[in-house]
Amino acid sequence: MIKNIFFEFFKWIFKLINITFISIFVILIILFLTDLIHQLPILKSDIKYDPISISNTFIVYVTFIFVIGTIALTLAGFYFQKSIAKREGEILNENMEKVLDAITTDKDQFREKLVTRILEHNKIKPLIQERLDKRVRSFENDLHDYMNDLKEVKESLATLGNGFNELSSHIPVVSNITFDLPETKDK
Repeated sequence: MIKNIFFEFFKWIFKLINITFISIFVILIILFLTDLIHQLPILKSDIKYDPISISNTFIVYVTFIFVIGTIALTLAGFYFQKSIAKREGEILNENMEKVLDAITTDKDQFREKLVTRILEHNKIKPLIQERLDKRVRSFENDLHDYMNDLKEVKESLATLGNGFNELSSHIPVVSNITFDLPETKDK
């Protein structure tokens, strides 16, 4: 809560500083243009000027105006691009929520359509195949480990059975009892 308040406060301060700098920039441009207009040679009628120098001065001043306009348009473009990118992220989040809601309700067999489209996508298909291959290899390794453990248990039981049979042959009361494991083929 407090963290959010501080964030909003600093965000407001940043906007205030931003507006201040933009205002100062605009004021400087207005002062520059006002001074520029008052210094135009055309406004001074008592002095005769060369038409070429007047046109050169005019070209220079117009170039300054175009450069200032270009900078302003570039800054505006950056601002609009940033705001559009922010809005695009919000739109994607909203659409993702709609997709997740549609998956849970499953109207018009949305789940099947979504899975089919995802599996048909060329960039996603190899990723899914790679993940499935990893899982299958993991299951195969686990199965192999279980099979080895099972073989060890069978060998231990066979050794135990042989020991029991040998021990029972020395005791006359249990000499007719034998411990035999059924033979099974390992796959």
